Formats: sequence, structure tokens, C-alpha cells
Amino acid sequence: MDEPIGRREANKRATRAALQTAARALFDERGFDATSVREIAERAGVGERTFYRYFETKEALIEDDVDRWLQALGEAIRVQPAVLGPFGAVHAALVQLAGEIAAGAREPPVWSIGEGADPYAILQRAGPRPLWRVEKAIADALFARGESGAEPVSYLRAEIIARVAVAIMRGVVIRRRELELAGDAPVPSLAELAAEAIGELRAVVGTGR
Repeated sequence: MDEPIGRREANKRATRAALQTAARALFDERGFDATSVREIAERAGVGERTFYRYFETKEALIEDDVDRWLQALGEAIRVQPAVLGPFGAVHAALVQLAGEIAAGAREPPVWSIGEGADPYAILQRAGPRPLWRVEKAIADALFARGESGAEPVSYLRAEIIARVAVAIMRGVVIRRRELELAGDAPVPSLAELAAEAIGELRAVVGTGR
């Protein structure tokens, strides 16, 4: 059972959440680069100095969101049914998270929102080697699944699968952005594009071409 938190801690969490919500809304409206720390603080109803008590920079908001998403991704992979192979578990986890975003049950990654957003360029502002961090989260989760009855995999195989998965994720996000900018309608969801990309990969691997 979770222990009740004090009023001071509750207020701190509420302020942090308000800053994150304000930043998300402004990034969506104006884009990451066009949004200032002062504007985020004003939208959250606090002073600019208060912002810096929670985040050292605007980029730190992205890093905080990255950490949250890496935890969510790792957990989604670990809880997939043991009957799924490692690649199937990653695929199912990505589809699950994309479905939750589409249904409004989960906020999209803050680095992916805003018209014309370049997720990878924004991710790089959150710290070095952002895709490596995603790969490591996936590899760690795949390796951990072997302890809960799923097919055990070597860490090397887990790393290879993770790198392939990240390549697919990046390709899907880029493709969806291209379709949005081209004005093509309807634009497939991330889950639909991911399924298509994985199908293409399986076809290539299956034929050896």
C-alpha cells in the first residue's frame, strides 16, 4: 500500500505536473524552439524562478519525459505474454503504447508533438546518445523476460533486436511526419505504420533478400 504523502510534497508534485502540462501545450502550439521558459512558467501559473527549482533548463523537461517513457517501454515489454518471442514482445509493447496514445489513455512523448516537430533532433537536446538509451531499455527488458518464463535470450541477441526495433521506430516516426507534411489523408497511425514496417522486415528476412 502506498504511504500517504504530505501536503508539501503533494504541492511540489502538483507544481511539477503543472509545468510539464504547460510545456506540453506550448510545444504543441508553437514548437519546442519557439517556446521560452518564461512562457512555460506563466502558463503554469508560477514564476520563472519556480521553474528552475524543478528543471535546470527547458531541455531538462525533455530528459524527464524520456526517462518516464523508457520506464513505460521497459515495463510494457516485460509484461507481454511469455509465449511471445523477444521480437514479438517488443512489437506488442509498441502497439500497446501507440494504442494508449491514440485512445487518449497516455500522453504522447513530449518530444514528438507540435507541427513539423523533428523528434530525433529534439531528443538530442535531452542528452547524448538518446537512441542508445532506448536500445538499452529494450535490451534490458528483453533480457529480464527470461527470468519470468519467457524465452531466454543472450544479451547480445537482445541488443540486436533492440537496435532493429529502434530503427523501425525511427523510420515509422519519420514516415508519419513526411505524410503529415505532404498533406496526404488519412495519415496512418503509428501502430499501423509499425505493423507495416515489421511485416516488410519479416518478408525480407523470410525470403533472404
